[in-house]
Amino acid sequence: MQLAADRLAAWADEWCVAINKEKSSTTLFTLSSKQKTGTIKLGDTPLRSDDEATYLGVTFDKKQTWKPHIHNAEAKARRKLAPQLGLQQRRPTSRHWTGSKTKPSGSLLDR
Repeated sequence: MQLAADRLAAWADEWCVAINKEKSSTTLFTLSSKQKTGTIKLGDTPLRSDDEATYLGVTFDKKQTWKPHIHNAEAKARRKLAPQLGLQQRRPTSRHWTGSKTKPSGSLLDR
């Protein structure tokens, strides 16, 4: 892997492309708990090792499960839907307001 990182650094220097080394990281994708990632350097800077990597909005984790990606997508959907769900909860259940100021029990996601 170090050879590939060296080639990347050489290509970036040749084509005057700046690589943000603070945002760059390495992730070892394996199901084995015995494998350890070594230190990979980009130029003279060692890259940090992360358990998760996000590429084009898809989150990959080192155990090759979809749990982090699904969790992030669910959280994003909840944030986007929260205002709409709040509006629906404030609607009256009948044509006339009952005058009750209590919140409806449960949320739409629990039903």
